[in-house]
Amino acid sequence: MKKQFLIPQPPLTDKLTFLVDDINESHTLGLTTDFDKIEYNLKLIDESFRQDLEIGLNFSETGIMDVLDIGRYIAVIGIKKYQSTGKIYFFDTTVNFSRKELSEMLKADFKFSAGIIERFMVIYDLMKSESSPSFDNVELLRPLES
Repeated sequence: MKKQFLIPQPPLTDKLTFLVDDINESHTLGLTTDFDKIEYNLKLIDESFRQDLEIGLNFSETGIMDVLDIGRYIAVIGIKKYQSTGKIYFFDTTVNFSRKELSEMLKADFKFSAGIIERFMVIYDLMKSESSPSFDNVELLRPLES
């Protein structure tokens, strides 16, 4: 059965709230693999992004990965071809994650090749250089039913 989440969002609150399964104590790293939460999170993102993701999935043989900035977070979204499984990582850009740390997480969880991970690092570095703690309009939440 599909889960329903009733989480206050702007304009009722100051920040967009993205749902995660796991989050570290300082809320600088979050991960979700629950597809209901992934769908919920994708609905918070721009409609054109979701359409591009759908088109990409239609042309992919195995699935798709995308990277985007969401407030002070960088989200890495990976979804399998038939939208049965996926993951979203949230990395806080105000924290200096090492390239090795990021590379190991992406290699272990997404099974990406070294070439894909290197391309991600280029994008990550660019997004990180443009980010600021003042972009604090997003929060991560681990709901109680998680």
